[in-house]
Amino acid sequence: MQRIFRLYHDEFFGSRKPPEFVLPDCTSSISPCRAENAALLRHVDSVSTRGHPAVRIDRLDLIQHEQVAALDHRRYQVFEDQKIYNVNGNCLYWSI
Repeated sequence: MQRIFRLYHDEFFGSRKPPEFVLPDCTSSISPCRAENAALLRHVDSVSTRGHPAVRIDRLDLIQHEQVAALDHRRYQVFEDQKIYNVNGNCLYWSI
């Protein structure tokens, strides 16, 4: 006989189950490049997640702007030296 009713524990308790988080695939050739450019990657990630409240689009400076410490490039030591970063598609993975 076929069961018509649903089982009690079907992993649905009033809300949807969040999608499972999977790390991006990194091959052995990409890993050293990511480690070398980790400061740049962290800086770009912080700008993409926290950049909106600190943006200055008011030319007359009438709007109060938040000072976001995570956006300070000196925190990541990215532009301290004259280093040239490799940002080819195979090297860094942008999570935007």
